[in-house]
Amino acid sequence: PQYIQPVYDPVTKTLRRKALFGLPILNQGEECEDLLFVKPASPVHRILLVDSNEKFLRLFRRSFHTLFPEADIQCVTTCADAWKQSQSFDIVVVEEHLRGESGSALLARFSELAAPPLLIGVSIDPDADRKFFEVARVDKIWGKPPPWFDCRLQKELVQALLAKRIKQQHSA
Repeated sequence: PQYIQPVYDPVTKTLRRKALFGLPILNQGEECEDLLFVKPASPVHRILLVDSNEKFLRLFRRSFHTLFPEADIQCVTTCADAWKQSQSFDIVVVEEHLRGESGSALLARFSELAAPPLLIGVSIDPDADRKFFEVARVDKIWGKPPPWFDCRLQKELVQALLAKRIKQQHSA
């Protein structure tokens, strides 16, 4: 039998003789190949996640880590703790209903910064909370569960962040 040359596997970052994902259904598809891994020049360096539910914080943290592995991801459970953090974030994700606090009020404070981050409001009932998020001038509204964290969402978030920065530069 002919010797099989090892092939670099970007998932495990090792040389493999067999494909890790041999079934075509497990592959992302050709349109995502260039976006599977964020390039070192990614504009996303810091992400803030605010939710009073620890399980959702862990879910968001893991999910954002797959999209932006080099990003520093901070997780907090209250608005006060979120505002105490350094305020230079690229993406801020906040749940609307935080134990006795309004997530949209925190998002409104972030939207007034000189260099506002990409603001994402999250709610178990996004239609009911849409008016609060619109007042806070959020960029995206997600329900729970959140959208699928894949290369398409990664591209959408990066494009929205860059568009927001360009718009801010032109208005300054």
